[in-house]
Amino acid sequence: MTKILDITNGDSAVELMKQAGVAGEFLPWRDFLLEGPVRYGNTLEQLSSIRANYIVQQGGVMRWQCEVILLNVTTS
Repeated sequence: MTKILDITNGDSAVELMKQAGVAGEFLPWRDFLLEGPVRYGNTLEQLSSIRANYIVQQGGVMRWQCEVILLNVTTS
């Protein structure tokens, strides 16, 4: 059986695709990637950390918020 992973541009796209009956598992990508560093060869965890650092430096968001969004870290 073939597994399908659908990587989407944000959470709202996931809901639309599910409603349309698109098969597979969904991974909403929550980073705009148009500005700042995006380096080839990094693991997902490394890239997420690099992106979180960049986003925090731009202001308006705290490091823990980026970790929750980009790294799926749960807070308690």
